[in-house]
Amino acid sequence: SEKSNNFSFGVINNESNYIEFDLLSSGEKCLYTLVLLLSIAESSDSQLKLIMIDDLLDHLDTARTKDCFETLYKISNVQILMAGVQNCTHSNAEEFVIEVTGE
Repeated sequence: SEKSNNFSFGVINNESNYIEFDLLSSGEKCLYTLVLLLSIAESSDSQLKLIMIDDLLDHLDTARTKDCFETLYKISNVQILMAGVQNCTHSNAEEFVIEVTGE
């Protein structure tokens, strides 16, 4: 950009193309934000590493939801609390999912 003090952020996809954050889908934005928060939490010196997310999965299709849970299941040094209406699709969901329903 020609403007001073201007910057953008985004992702580089599998084809090595840069995509600005504003051009990502809502699900991609959610995953981007989750990865950013995980990076910050993992690099922190704090003993408590906690991320709380509301409605992350509501923006993901079934395949991405499954991939997300597969990845999050492997993370042991950051606690993640998620709220939303989508069900956990991980095969080990009973180990780490608490379901709360209300009226």
